[in-house]
Amino acid sequence: MYSSVANIRSEFRSLDIDTDTAITTLEVEDFISEIDSLINSIVGLRYIVPIVEANSPNAFKLLRMISRKLVAMRVKDILAVKDAASVALNQDTRGDFSKSDLMKMLKEISAGLIKLDDAVALSTAQGLTSFNFENREEPVFKKNVDQW
Repeated sequence: MYSSVANIRSEFRSLDIDTDTAITTLEVEDFISEIDSLINSIVGLRYIVPIVEANSPNAFKLLRMISRKLVAMRVKDILAVKDAASVALNQDTRGDFSKSDLMKMLKEISAGLIKLDDAVALSTAQGLTSFNFENREEPVFKKNVDQW
């Protein structure tokens, strides 16, 4: 997982996330799992996922930030619906990214416009390949030559 319940809690000034609060720990863990699946489905178009902190610390930090922000926004939206008078509702999450900014960032990563410098790209991950591709040979049939 790219973010944790503690990461989400740190996005708010004072928000209790526990087993008996308006938003439970289990719910936040589910939100994290759902957002991380979304991130992997988009980033996975270009890179091997999941991105692991030990192998790709820079890429992991960026994806953790995106995960943390998207989950925090979702928690804030749910709190707004559950309890309009809540103190938790009246606090802003930290940072200045909107949902559309974060989704645009993910799409730019999958399009190759934002490069995850230490993540393993799909093309170098020994996926589908061929002799012709690796040796830059044109795939042409030659007359009167056995090519099988």
